[in-house]
Amino acid sequence: MALKVKYNLFNLVDHFHNRHLYRSIFLSIMEGEESFEQFSPEVRIKDPRNREAASFLPPIKLFHGTSDYSIPSDASINLVEALKGVGAEAKVILYERKSHTDLFLQVSDYC
Repeated sequence: MALKVKYNLFNLVDHFHNRHLYRSIFLSIMEGEESFEQFSPEVRIKDPRNREAASFLPPIKLFHGTSDYSIPSDASINLVEALKGVGAEAKVILYERKSHTDLFLQVSDYC
């Protein structure tokens, strides 16, 4: 289980900025936008050099609360679409009105 995975940092910069992790600070932490690809699974899986790797992935399930303000649930939806696009078996399970922490604080209730 992965917690707090940022699947596509390029898509999250504005979200973080609006949540007061300002763009300049975030870029400083990440040592520039150049590192985004390396730390963005959604971007890496779309890279033609990595497409064969999808056949080696186990089935993947992502769990996300629709009331998650830390990372929007669209991030999980987009990653699943990217994984399926390269032939991986992936599924996203959305939990209505659950936040970022609800799922791992009460994980036994959801799995």
